[in-house]
Amino acid sequence: MNSDIFDKLQQPGYTEAEFTLLGADIIPYLHQPKERTRICTFLLDTYFLHDGVWDVHAIQTYQHTYWRWFVYGMWQQPLQLSTDIFPRFLSLSLVSALQQKIFVSDLVLSYLDRRFVDDAALGTFFRTVCDQMKQETVPVSSLKGAFTHAQIYTELKATSRTDDSIGRAALLATIKNQFWYGAPTDDLVDTDTQISRYIQFLTFCFEQVNILDIVNTYIDIQHRYVSDELTPEEMEQFGISDVTNDESSPVEQTSSYTMLQEQIEETFGDITTMSPTEIAPVLTYLSEQSELLGESTITNLIYFDTTTNTFVWNTDLLNQS
Repeated sequence: MNSDIFDKLQQPGYTEAEFTLLGADIIPYLHQPKERTRICTFLLDTYFLHDGVWDVHAIQTYQHTYWRWFVYGMWQQPLQLSTDIFPRFLSLSLVSALQQKIFVSDLVLSYLDRRFVDDAALGTFFRTVCDQMKQETVPVSSLKGAFTHAQIYTELKATSRTDDSIGRAALLATIKNQFWYGAPTDDLVDTDTQISRYIQFLTFCFEQVNILDIVNTYIDIQHRYVSDELTPEEMEQFGISDVTNDESSPVEQTSSYTMLQEQIEETFGDITTMSPTEIAPVLTYLSEQSELLGESTITNLIYFDTTTNTFVWNTDLLNQS
């Protein structure tokens, strides 16, 4: 990576337009594991974590620039966060992560599964995570009067108890306004869907569901997805396509990489024509699949070719059977 990038990351006085240009330079590096680790470590040490304490002022100052990039990169490698700092990172980064279409709930379950062998320790840690969400004092945005996670959950519960549909609609509009305040716009992001995921995650934490059952179900689903053992009903429930071969018309078995390529091209389009900003959701999807399936090489399926200045498919991986 060009050392120039680190020089630029140390300069706080950029205009909004200059930050946009810097982001276009940074994002491609956040999809290269070694460079992503270097950038995230640099941002963490320089701006956001000092002596084990999160710098809330820095996070609020750079919430749509340095913090946004850090959140984007860090959620691709959450296991690099120790259990001491993960709970506060989650509560502080949740909104930014969802704004960037990161599947936080799946990654939290994956973190719990991989970090803990002992069920009791897992349960204790999950309660710590939930307590941090409840106690978080930083509001969801810099908008004056913006709510904390706890305030939003309390208001939602109040409208559900009174069956006040008008009041709930007004509350959801308020939450949406606070949630997206000042955030970069992205036509590919369904804002209502991300708000729904946020509310689901709040419920998940504030009502402290039976986490062991959920983690075990999550593990079972992931293992059986890889082993092609899910029932049609489960595949429909979890939004997984049923790809079967007709014995009367046999076809060659395709690799998981080829299947991912086909899914991505069908959903997102031609990656070779995409700019760094346009391809960001695609690379996020690959990172999520890598984390969920436990296959680190998935993140290498797409890379930036410096000779053509375009994103391209890794043919070495695609040719593996």
